[in-house]
Amino acid sequence: MIYSFAKIKGIDRQYHLYFDWPGRKANRFYSLFGDEFKKDIEKDIKSNEALRNSVNDFLEIGFIRNELVHKNFATYPLDKTAKDIYNLYKSAIQFVDYLKKRLSS
Repeated sequence: MIYSFAKIKGIDRQYHLYFDWPGRKANRFYSLFGDEFKKDIEKDIKSNEALRNSVNDFLEIGFIRNELVHKNFATYPLDKTAKDIYNLYKSAIQFVDYLKKRLSS
């Protein structure tokens, strides 16, 4: 029951609040796991350009998603091709994989 509650109310319905999509920042998300975790993650990102790019691409995808959903998908002026979006995804998935490893260790 606790897992179900946390997933439905804490994750599924709150995901949009974890990140500053317009500002393209993830600090709010890192902070959810404590100051030590946040500092470690920021240190890793600062010292790893590929990871930094991956985070930026993850945030870009989230921003674009929100723009499409909240600003009339049919008329939104998306300046990216499907290939551009796929390349963002390929980069962003590295950040997701990194988070999985960090959160499971």
